[in-house]
Amino acid sequence: MVVVLDFHKILKVPYLKLFNLCLTKIPKIWKVALVKPLHKSGSKLDPVNYRPISNLCSLEKVYEKLILKSLSNFSDGLHQHGFKPNHSTTTAMLTLQEIISTKLDEKKHVVVYSLDLSAAFDMLRVDIFANMFKDIFLAGSYRQSLIF
Repeated sequence: MVVVLDFHKILKVPYLKLFNLCLTKIPKIWKVALVKPLHKSGSKLDPVNYRPISNLCSLEKVYEKLILKSLSNFSDGLHQHGFKPNHSTTTAMLTLQEIISTKLDEKKHVVVYSLDLSAAFDMLRVDIFANMFKDIFLAGSYRQSLIF
């Protein structure tokens, strides 16, 4: 991580090329975590007294943050709560409650529709999504804004 931070200006172009290649296929090594046990308290002989610590590839962490930053440019919606600092399901529900209360105070009808997409990505055609993702992020000057 020291190299990534200290030499980011020199390595900007190679990082950009690497990250743009990763839009279509993330290196397998980036998906592997080195898991080590960390002792919490109590007897060191009892496995219950340990918790796992996962160490991921530093470049993968940088890549994830850049993608998250890039995606947040697309989700500047007023009621967007996912992947935003200081936002959660609680703030989403409070916002929904406020909207419903306001509409009811205005004597308007309110309809709420809830959709669970937790398993939606199980049915996603990764090849099609990867090509769309690549087209979006590699188009024009946006490519240059991906890095730092």
